[in-house]
Amino acid sequence: MPGWAGRAPADPTALGVLSGPRGLGVEVPGDVAVAGFDDIPLAALSTPALTTASHPVGRIAAAAATAVAERRTAGPVTTFPSTLVPRESA
Repeated sequence: MPGWAGRAPADPTALGVLSGPRGLGVEVPGDVAVAGFDDIPLAALSTPALTTASHPVGRIAAAAATAVAERRTAGPVTTFPSTLVPRESA
């Protein structure tokens, strides 16, 4: 498994992945790198702290609510930049 890297669909899944390799004698991040998605508060508190991606959820929700309120059936493509939050797991 050396050199293996994984990405989880969400931080809770990635946090579960962090616990698995320890029981097998595999080091995170030495042998395996793990990264999540969402930057939940627990990500910074895990051991090792989880590398993850942060997203402007408030801005995304506001844009979606505005589109619904304005009854847009199809609007312009809107992108929202994500930010990598590097921590010890990757």
